[in-house]
Amino acid sequence: MRALRWLVSEFTFSVGVMILGATALAQTGCTQPKTSHEAVRHAVHLDDPSAKLTAEQRAQLIAKLERARTTTTSTFGALIVPSLQGETVEQVAERTFNLWQLGDNGILVVVAIQERKSRIETGNAVQRLITDDQASAIIVEHLNPHLRQGDFFGGLDETFDAVRAILAEPGKAASPHATRYEEAPH
Repeated sequence: MRALRWLVSEFTFSVGVMILGATALAQTGCTQPKTSHEAVRHAVHLDDPSAKLTAEQRAQLIAKLERARTTTTSTFGALIVPSLQGETVEQVAERTFNLWQLGDNGILVVVAIQERKSRIETGNAVQRLITDDQASAIIVEHLNPHLRQGDFFGGLDETFDAVRAILAEPGKAASPHATRYEEAPH
């Protein structure tokens, strides 16, 4: 009987925590990134609540990221949000990275449209391969030029190509004119 009471109390506590978390998230006005059925099936995360990608572009990126996942030890994700809803790009990237459980070998690209901010979030193992300077260079050289023209697909496509190139050649030097991502709005 004691075990049953304990089980009921643990279940009640867990449900309460989930409700409180959802309530807090709703009160901040920030939507929790979703994972599409395609993304779950392919173990690749791609969320675009802003609808900047066509269905064909989504499918192409998912296929590319799935191929990259099978040829590297990394897990890839991309999130395009209409707004950060008062949060920093770092907060959204870190929360999404953890929510999607991208892990030590994970790489997440976040684009916030209204704030014109982007970030490449990496797991601990990847941080040794892709430095802050390299991530900034990728944003400045590969992502931002496309975003300025409204080409979200081209930007993400080229960004993931650049990331994969660095993973293939870990010693590859960062661009000499790289800037911190905070100073490189698209």
